[in-house]
Amino acid sequence: MTIQENIKETATLAKDYVSQEFEVAKLKTAYQITAMTSSIAKKTIMGLALTLAILFLSISGAFWLGSIFDNTALGFLLTGSFYLILLCILFFLRKHLENYVVRKVTKKYF
Repeated sequence: MTIQENIKETATLAKDYVSQEFEVAKLKTAYQITAMTSSIAKKTIMGLALTLAILFLSISGAFWLGSIFDNTALGFLLTGSFYLILLCILFFLRKHLENYVVRKVTKKYF
């Protein structure tokens, strides 16, 4: 085998290698996109179910508090106040929550 034939064979092998690596990269990308999409869809559905559960529990809790205080409006006011206090707590902890989420996402996908 001559040097020229060796160079041609090496070039062909390198071309095949690059082509296969490109296919592997495409497959890995497709897998990551699919995994991320299904994870987002699953978490969205779970979040929607949780939101509905919290909504109905809040309404029933507000009516229950209203029956205790003999004032339905007061029950709803107390329930709304609870969520306002929770929102303030989450607002002050937003940086910690953001860092936590970033760490979890980067750990899972990278």
